[in-house]
Parts: sequence; C-alpha cells; structure tokens
Amino acid sequence: DNGATNIYRDIHCMNKVDRSNWAFAYFFFCFLLQICLVCYVIVQNFGEICEFQSAISVTGVVEDECILKVTWYKIFAKNPEMVPLALLSTIFSAMRAHVEMTEALKISYFYGSNYLLKSIDLIVNVALPFILLITGFTLITTAPSFIDAVLNATALGYISAIDDMLPGLLQLPEAELIMNCLIQESIEQFLDMTELSDEE
Repeated sequence: DNGATNIYRDIHCMNKVDRSNWAFAYFFFCFLLQICLVCYVIVQNFGEICEFQSAISVTGVVEDECILKVTWYKIFAKNPEMVPLALLSTIFSAMRAHVEMTEALKISYFYGSNYLLKSIDLIVNVALPFILLITGFTLITTAPSFIDAVLNATALGYISAIDDMLPGLLQLPEAELIMNCLIQESIEQFLDMTELSDEE
C-alpha cells in the first residue's frame, strides 16, 4: 500500500471481503463532494472571465487579443501582491498532483474488473488535481483580499485531499482492510489455479 490509500481503495477492499453495499454511500458522498467543489471553482473562474468580457464589450472592443490582455492585466497588474502566493500554491499543487497521479496510475491494476471504482479513482486523483492546478492560479490571484487568497489556496488543497482524509475520519481499519483484501485475492487466485487442467 505504501500509504497511498484513499476512500475508493478502501471501499474496494471492503467490497472484496464482505460485499456490503453500505460502504458505497461513503464512496458516492466523497465523489459528489469533490466534483461539486471543483465545479464551484470552475464556475468562479468562468465568472471572472465573463466579467472581463462584459467590461470589454461595454467599451466596444471585443477582440480576443484584448480579452486576453485584460485577463492578464487583472491577474498580474491589478493584484500583483497575490502572485507570490498563487505561484507557491501552484508549485505545491503540482508536486501533490504529481504524487497523486503517479500513485493512482500505479495502483490502477489493484481494482481488477471493478471499472467503476477504478475510473472514479483515476478521475479524482488524475483529472481533478490537473483541473485545480490550472484554475487555482487564477482563483488566488483574483482574490479581493489577502485572507481570501489564503482561504482559496487552502480550499484548493483541501478539495483533492478529501478522499485521502475520509478513511481517517470514519476510523476505517485500513491496514486490516488491505490485509483481508489481499488474503481474499490470494485465495481466489489459488482456487483458480487448482481448477486448471494439467495442460494449462
């Protein structure tokens, strides 16, 4: 495991051992919460872009180049004091996203034929960190105050960590779950091997 567990991997282990459907409530809650929060971040960023576009259309200039210049002006010239926090948060997010993506891709074989959990784990640990990395910089630099920028940076880090924190909050016995799952998989593999004919 290497400490790379999250609620999706724990649910897979729980389902492998006792096949209880109640565990999927945690899975859906976590997934919906993370998707909802990311959607709010995206909508906030689009709101900023639409504000720029409406400001330009009032002046009568609607060229794409002008929109881009106004956007970069809003980010760097209007709030230059937010850029250091945005850069540091982006670097931290990139480091964290790299670790999450690497672990998610390495462990994807773990799910076997459970494509739903495998897909959700990959979406949450590969796609969402990438989206947050891109949108986070703009969200922090367009914050109206220092405390809002700090809150935005903290919230962005929290969103991608929800699936990692939930097993601890639920006090799931992760080591026991993983061990039981591995034992169950070993038993299934052994039984499959004993059913093979001599030629196979």
